[in-house]
Amino acid sequence: MALPININDLLNGKPVEWERLEFKAGWNPEAVLQTLCAFANDINNLGGGYILIGVAEHNGRPVLPPVGLDPAQIDTIQKELLNLGLSAIAPYYHPIAVPVEIDGRHVLVLWALGGPTRPYNAKISLGKDGKEFAYYIRKGSRTIRARGTDETELMSLAATVPHDDRINAVYHRGYDTRESVEIRLERDEMMIISYPGPDRSIRLEQLQAGRAQPRRYRNRRIGEFLKELEFTEGRRCTGIPKIIQAMEKNGSPPPEFEFDEDHSYFMVRLPVHPAAREVAESATGKEPGKVGAGRTAHQPGEGLAQSLTQSSDPVERLLIALKHGEQSSGDLREALGIRHRQNFRENYLHPALKQGLIEYTLPNKPNSRLQQYRLTDKGRARLANRNSAKP
Repeated sequence: MALPININDLLNGKPVEWERLEFKAGWNPEAVLQTLCAFANDINNLGGGYILIGVAEHNGRPVLPPVGLDPAQIDTIQKELLNLGLSAIAPYYHPIAVPVEIDGRHVLVLWALGGPTRPYNAKISLGKDGKEFAYYIRKGSRTIRARGTDETELMSLAATVPHDDRINAVYHRGYDTRESVEIRLERDEMMIISYPGPDRSIRLEQLQAGRAQPRRYRNRRIGEFLKELEFTEGRRCTGIPKIIQAMEKNGSPPPEFEFDEDHSYFMVRLPVHPAAREVAESATGKEPGKVGAGRTAHQPGEGLAQSLTQSSDPVERLLIALKHGEQSSGDLREALGIRHRQNFRENYLHPALKQGLIEYTLPNKPNSRLQQYRLTDKGRARLANRNSAKP
């Protein structure tokens, strides 16, 4: 199989970011395995990466002409890669291996796409007693073990999404775009977003009632394949009704469906079961319903509620809600009594961020499920001026 880009451009890092490239002067199975695991996890959704075996590196850049490999060694490496994919990385993963010739030297390029069944873990050691596995990710141009918040975020990719919604996302997504299906785990809900949206013949109220019947079907062949595997029931449009019924049977709040006027995306929100939240909060030592100091879910503390009613400016109300410390988007919406996320983002969150009044707690990961917001010095000054201006 041919590479999708020119090998000389790849060596110069033109079409591909340097963090998606790894150079190895020789065959080091343990290091290659862990880098393959990191590219398969693709935590930043960059599309995986490339490992060039037979090319040395200096300060992250390739040394040319390449060291090269013995042509007889290339076949041995490919066989070993197959064995590693079966026994040393889980779930099974295998890159696309392409032998190329650069300046008369033989090089093996491993094209490692983001895996379809993330997260992946790989053996820490390939020694005789090496049985321990770990998760690996890319940080810049380095491969590192995922720890702390990185590991938590990586685990959000685990296959814990309700079965019917995962199948729907794969079945109905548009494969003519480069956008991947997004799965986000928030504190109070799970979101699945696919591109594009549903067929234009479908109306939102039909989806909410579980009666959507499109006039044309997308990805017929994929649907037939999934039916043969007994993942779907064919073209009977049973996925949405089954999701609604499953949430009702579980005692969970009903799912929410969303798409824009252009049908450019389709979002499904699955709210957390109220009992699950109570269990989680009890485990962390909070009283059931507590979402922050001095207030309960959907009930701001008395002082906060009084302050909020004294202002009609959305941005100012957001700053008041944040004066007691860092909070998540969900907590802020609860404090402000806002149900619709788009209204919250457009009228509260984005203007405050743009004016520099609030900031992310994780600025390098704006879409992280662990993201929270806090006041900046400018935001605190704005609140102080407001309080001093009161009669």
